[in-house]
Amino acid sequence: AAQRIRDSIDRVLARQGSNGSFGLWSVGGDDPWLDAYVTDFLTRARERGFTVPDAAFRLALERLRNNIAIAPEPSKDGGRELAYALYVLARNGMAPVGDLRYIADTKLDAIATPIAKAQIAAALGLLGDKTRADRVYQAALDAISPQPKLEFGRQDYGSALRDSAALVTLASESNAPRPTVAAAVSRVEAARQLSAYTSTQENAWLVLAARAIARDAAGLAMTVNGSAQKGALYRSANAAALKATPLRISNSGEETLQAVVSVTGAPVVPEPAAERGFKIERNYSTLAGEPVDITKAKQNERYAVVLKITESQPQFGRIVVADYLPAGFE
Repeated sequence: AAQRIRDSIDRVLARQGSNGSFGLWSVGGDDPWLDAYVTDFLTRARERGFTVPDAAFRLALERLRNNIAIAPEPSKDGGRELAYALYVLARNGMAPVGDLRYIADTKLDAIATPIAKAQIAAALGLLGDKTRADRVYQAALDAISPQPKLEFGRQDYGSALRDSAALVTLASESNAPRPTVAAAVSRVEAARQLSAYTSTQENAWLVLAARAIARDAAGLAMTVNGSAQKGALYRSANAAALKATPLRISNSGEETLQAVVSVTGAPVVPEPAAERGFKIERNYSTLAGEPVDITKAKQNERYAVVLKITESQPQFGRIVVADYLPAGFE
C-alpha cells in the first residue's frame, strides 16, 4: 500500500498545472472540487509521513485560497467546492475562520449536499469551534434520509452512501457527539443496501470511515467466552470449531455494540434459481431435437443446449447470447 500511495502522489502531481490546479487526464484543469479532492489526498499523505514536494503542495493550497476568493455565494451554486476547499485549508491551518462562521450561522441552508455540510463542520472543529461544529454535523445528518435513494450524475461524484461515509469519517475524526456518529453509521448501512456495486468515491470514503470507526472503537469493552476484550473484535471460526466451542460475547462496557456476522462456504444443497432483471432457462435435447435428461448422459453422447432468456425488467437493456446451435435449431 505504501508504494501505491507514493506512485499516486507522483501521478497526481504530474497532472498539476502552473496555477496549482489538477486535471483528470492531463495537466491542469478548471474543476475546484477536483482541486480540493487531490489536495485532501496530498494532505492526508503528508500527515502519514509520505513525501510531498513542498513547492507543489504550497501551490495546491494557494489554488484553493484563490478558489475561495472567487467562489460565488452558496445560494448560487450550493457551496460544494467552497466547503471542500475550506475544509482542506482548515486541515492545513489556513482556513479563514470568519468565512466558516458566516456560512454556519447564515448560509447553512444553502449548502446543497450533506458532505459539504460535514466539511464545514469538520473545518470548524479543526479551528476549535466545537459548538458550531456539532450543530453543523447535526444539519449534515438531517440532510441524509434514513431511507436514502439512489442518485446519479451529481457534480461532485456523490451519493447518499458516499456522503454518509464522509460524515462518519469527518465526525469521528473531530470527536463529534457519539449519537451523531452512530446515526451516520446507520445511514451508511441503509445506503449500502441499495446497490450491488460501489463507485470509486464511495470506496475511498468507506475505507476512511472504517478506519475512523476502528480507531474510535478502542474504548469498547466486552467479554469473549469469559475473557475480557478491549476494542473491536475480529474473529474467524469454522463450523467444526463453533460446534465444539460456541462463541459467547457479552457487552461489559457502556457503549452499544453492533455485531456483524458474515458466513462463507459452499451450500449443502443447491441454491434455488434466482433472477435479477432477466431469467435464463437451459434445456438439453438430442441432435434430433428430442428432450433429454442430462443427468443420464453417457460418455461420447452429443447433445444440444438451448437457452431461453426472458427479460423481467426491460430497463436493464438488451441481452445478447451467442452460442453454436445445430442446423434447424433457433
